[in-house]
Amino acid sequence: MQRQVFLQSLIQWGWIYAISRLGWSAESQKSKTVNAWWQGHQALATALRQAETDPMMWQDAVQTLCQDIDLAELLRLLDFEHLYAQQQLPKQGSKIFRVQTEAFGAQTVRLAPKIFANAKGTAVVPHVHNQMVSAHLILAGRFHVRTFDRQFSEETHGHVLLKPHMDRILGPGDVLTMSDDRHNGHWLVAQSERAFTLDIALTELPFSKPYANPGNAYSMIFVDPTGPLSAQGWIEAPILDYEIAMARFGGSQ
Repeated sequence: MQRQVFLQSLIQWGWIYAISRLGWSAESQKSKTVNAWWQGHQALATALRQAETDPMMWQDAVQTLCQDIDLAELLRLLDFEHLYAQQQLPKQGSKIFRVQTEAFGAQTVRLAPKIFANAKGTAVVPHVHNQMVSAHLILAGRFHVRTFDRQFSEETHGHVLLKPHMDRILGPGDVLTMSDDRHNGHWLVAQSERAFTLDIALTELPFSKPYANPGNAYSMIFVDPTGPLSAQGWIEAPILDYEIAMARFGGSQ
């Protein structure tokens, strides 16, 4: 109960912060405009940075925030129709576009949102993260999404321990989140002719786990999660170089 009350107050605080910053009336809260949505993300990121919340509470709050956005308005602001029609997509992996956040409003915490664009059969290859949180909001198309919890305490150099969690097809408006504490690994394979997801990440969080394996410059570790399950339901997933991960998982799955 205490967790739920705090979560609801945190979400409300994010919206109130947005409204007060932008000088809107209380009625504006109901419109879920992109500017208010972005300020909500900023408020939640600030709360996490200042240890006023924890990563799993951030995940719950951001999940709610992403599900509240007017997706049509967000797509319009991103000029998504032009993006969808004009871009040639690679035959392996994703094409990544950095979002210019000035259109969203003021930024007090650096979140650096990006759009991942995938042709059918290509993937956001399986990987885990260290010291970060992120949310993927599906903008268009469909992805086969697999997520994994990670066991840090028994991790060894060159391998991570993963437990399968989600294995679903997600579409526009659906959200997946990750942190060190929950759903740390993910793998997305495009199921439609084109599929797009907006990624919002907060990196360089304080050390909270015994990290046996360092991440790359983007706090990513590429893995192969297709091995057998142990009796306890865990996969000992070997760590892969980027080139091997892309060759093995970047194309049609």
